[in-house]
Amino acid sequence: MSRTSVSLLVVVAVAVLAGVAAVPAPTSGAHPPVPLCGGCTGGFENAADAHGADATVTGSELDVQFHANGTATGEARVRVDERAADRFHENASLLDAVARDAFATPERSEPSHRADSAVIRDVERVDASIDDRTVTVRFALPDVSSDGYGGVVYTDRFVRNSTVGGIDVAVDRATMTGPEGSVLVRSPHGWGEDEIVLEPGSNAQYTSYGGYVAWAERGGVGGALGGELAAFASIWTAEASTELPAAAATAWVASVLAGALAGLLVLSGPTVGRVLGSLAADARWLAVGYALATVGCLAATVLGLLWLREDWLALAFLGVAPGTTVAAGATAVLAVADGPPGRSAVTSRVPTVAFYALPVFGVLAVAAAVAAPELASLAVASASVPLVGVLGLASARGVAPAAGVAATFALAPLAFAFPLLSPSMIGTPSPIAWVVVVAALGAPLFALGRRAGTTPREPPRGVAADTDEDVDAGLEDDRDADDSATAN
Repeated sequence: MSRTSVSLLVVVAVAVLAGVAAVPAPTSGAHPPVPLCGGCTGGFENAADAHGADATVTGSELDVQFHANGTATGEARVRVDERAADRFHENASLLDAVARDAFATPERSEPSHRADSAVIRDVERVDASIDDRTVTVRFALPDVSSDGYGGVVYTDRFVRNSTVGGIDVAVDRATMTGPEGSVLVRSPHGWGEDEIVLEPGSNAQYTSYGGYVAWAERGGVGGALGGELAAFASIWTAEASTELPAAAATAWVASVLAGALAGLLVLSGPTVGRVLGSLAADARWLAVGYALATVGCLAATVLGLLWLREDWLALAFLGVAPGTTVAAGATAVLAVADGPPGRSAVTSRVPTVAFYALPVFGVLAVAAAVAAPELASLAVASASVPLVGVLGLASARGVAPAAGVAATFALAPLAFAFPLLSPSMIGTPSPIAWVVVVAALGAPLFALGRRAGTTPREPPRGVAADTDEDVDAGLEDDRDADDSATAN
């Protein structure tokens, strides 16, 4: 099959996939805080009222201990007014009924419309007693902790019942502890380093990965550092088992499209060089162009959000802005380092093996996105447009180096998509639209990279530099010679 036929097939495939970019991606909004304990305050009062008892909670405390068998046990102490205390002393069945309704099914009594996501809810083995005016409710929580590597015990309770609004502590004091003989090795920022004690006004904000809490055996192998590494590995594995399939389901079309566009650029290298040759002739002007492109991406973001109200497209342009910014800086450095047009002192020194290693960095970016989605996404967005230029440079070295860069470009949408899984996303950029814009804005850089890769040395004095047509002809001759040598 000829190169022209292959290019036409790739064009058709790209057109079909790009059509999906016109479909807006769904959006999700942030939630208000969820209650820590649905039955400790307002929930208890409403449950009492439902049973004909008028109770006012004047104070409450909560202690929860997580165990290695996957469960947790808790004790809530609720101080009520004297009249309610007298009724509960007289009628133990009433107290049991109120406690079950308040703690086992908080959405039936808790006034918060987020009670069905309360951290402490759906409890079992509820046992209530009263001493003076303090009601003590003991309970068990099933399936709230997991065993990790190296004896680590961790809980995702604060992730499964998550909201970027944080946790409404509500109680006067809450403590979270691990198994006996364990030490805290991971907790959300501001929750404490030695033990977790939450009080009203404390920093109970968390997002996604930071909501995990983990304990390790005291004096275990590797000490505190070993416990932290084991907790990180345990939590990363748990996250990857769910987040990787979700990210792949979100970005697989964009990844296929990215690979197809990379292949199309490589196959159409000579055409891209001729069409964009004037733009790629001088890195200095290209640096100015990418600086203006950054401004254009930001303007498109504002326009899309405020006027078109198409956040999927507007945020896709915002995701391209870091790439055009880095491209502007990179081309400016090349303009200074390489000197006048026609030289390529920097790019000629790039070893071919570097192109083969790039997919490793792509895989590492996806792995990093599991633990730090926002940071990994920013890194990928920053490298996106320059990566198209690297693809041009690799295409001048042969098919295999270009395939390595194309594989890396295909992995980029997967890492870019991880923040889209967070409930904190106000809007959702389309990974497909992002890929299309990156490829379009990266095309001049591809031409520059291809031109630099095929003119590694400054021509002798008095000798004109090769044109793109000469370079393409030379590349074809080299490939024909390689094929002949292989056949013989």
